Amino acid sequence: MAPVNINKNIQWHVLFPLCTILVVGSAALKLPYEVQQSILAESELDDLKDLKRVNVSDGRGPTRPIYRLDLDPDYVAYYEIDTGRSYVILSSSSRTGDFRMVEHGPDPRPTDVLMQQAHKNGQLCKKFYRLTPWGLMICSNQNGTIVAASYDWVNDVAEIDDWRKLDNMVKKNPSGFTQQWKERAALRRSKIDWVTSEKTFTSGRIKEEETYEEPLTPGSIAKVALGEGFRSVRIFVTNYEKRGGQWQKRLCKVLVDICLQEENTKVNLSVIAKTANHIAYIRLVVRGNWKYVGNALQWKELGFFIEFMSRKSERIRRHFVIDLHRKRSQRSPSGGNKGSISYESEFPDYDQHKCCGGCYSGCGPVAWAQVFGYFDRISKYNSMFSSRIFGDSSTMAPLQLTGAVKVFVESLRPYLRTRCEGGQGSTKLRNMHRIKPWFKERQGSKAVVKGYNRPWRKSSWMVSKGVWFLKYGYPVVFSFYVDNGKKKAGHAAVATKFTTKSTTYRHCQKKKTGWWFWRKTKTVCDWKTDHYTEFFIHYGWGGSNNKWQSVSPRALHVAYISK
Repeated sequence: MAPVNINKNIQWHVLFPLCTILVVGSAALKLPYEVQQSILAESELDDLKDLKRVNVSDGRGPTRPIYRLDLDPDYVAYYEIDTGRSYVILSSSSRTGDFRMVEHGPDPRPTDVLMQQAHKNGQLCKKFYRLTPWGLMICSNQNGTIVAASYDWVNDVAEIDDWRKLDNMVKKNPSGFTQQWKERAALRRSKIDWVTSEKTFTSGRIKEEETYEEPLTPGSIAKVALGEGFRSVRIFVTNYEKRGGQWQKRLCKVLVDICLQEENTKVNLSVIAKTANHIAYIRLVVRGNWKYVGNALQWKELGFFIEFMSRKSERIRRHFVIDLHRKRSQRSPSGGNKGSISYESEFPDYDQHKCCGGCYSGCGPVAWAQVFGYFDRISKYNSMFSSRIFGDSSTMAPLQLTGAVKVFVESLRPYLRTRCEGGQGSTKLRNMHRIKPWFKERQGSKAVVKGYNRPWRKSSWMVSKGVWFLKYGYPVVFSFYVDNGKKKAGHAAVATKFTTKSTTYRHCQKKKTGWWFWRKTKTVCDWKTDHYTEFFIHYGWGGSNNKWQSVSPRALHVAYISK
């Protein structure tokens, strides 16, 4: 039976408070070119538009470097940037084998959480590390001792009981963390996020046998970051068909003011500008008249690239193609397809607590408690939901963990067959749907609980199904691994929002065709579009670690009301 759409006829009222950041005595950071390019791109999204006004080069305030234990100890793998009310973590380059933007969410930023924990332990954070693709972070003091972690990945709770155990906890499982990074690097998005950029040192050779190009249509505007200390900025037609100087002239005709008249491979300085936060970039504009651009290019898709030298004498290229044949949609500035539960501010953030023989209550019962607490709270807006889910009709489910919520969470454990294992509250995936009788008893005969598990359903299918339920207004419980795939590493958390984005690009490569004397090399190009989805996840740790991120679910469970 299909769920009732509880998002229908909801009027949305969103307020964006303004704030000002004052930076005094900043320590300037030299941000890599790729990070600057990511900032330009991500600041066009509604959720991250505050990036435009933050002094991103300030190492004492908004921006903090993050390292990885599996990479060179001096290599900054990520930069965490805070806008005053939210944060974003960006990869330094494709060398990380990670996405360009790995996570973002509301404050407090992860490094602030680590610093607060270290302070409670009588320590100071000197260096920050990202241990896993799923956001597990640690910090070390000036002696290199690990003194804080973003959560306890062994017991699946928000905080470590004894920080002195952290060094051994990390050393105990180095291969598990390394395996996670290998799995992340193998994902298609980990490659596609970086392919339109190429980089080599002056003495090196950039391969021209294969390119990935970002499409621009008439009227398109693109910003190309130039990095710190850039020089020798040029623009060239991609030499696929051995096109001569006439095609360089045609390219210059359809791009606004970018080529110098006397030497049309040099970029006109008038199109180079700086953002309010001091990022130098080229403003690349394609003329808006489709007919004019099409006639100038003889209605051919024309590839080209911007090339410049970095302060480290690296030669950097950004590849583009002018697309005239189809209006293919690249990732839109608005962030693509979005959806959410009806009343995000009414969704509770509960935490695990010790109970039931000295173990933690468990992430499964907490996840369901948050979902049912939400239903109870929105019964005041939507009479379809019972006001007796949490208690009697005069009692509303709290937003935070209280004594009454602890009793509520514990009441769910027997239905889910949650038991103590090594101090944890462990719930088998196959038991998560057993909450159905409990829900029906309080909600009525139309209450439904559905579950989907691997290997019968692929992760990509469950992501799509999660989007479908969120469009109807129902929170989705995802179960996924937050550590290395071991039994204890599973975690259940609740998704309340989603955004689906797409990236379109042209892939060109040289191929040999024909036989013997007739054998020749030809460039073959095809168009591709990749889609990916991020969810806003409530981790069930009292609000700690809530954020936007991609997930690879092992299971999906949802409670809803049928028609």
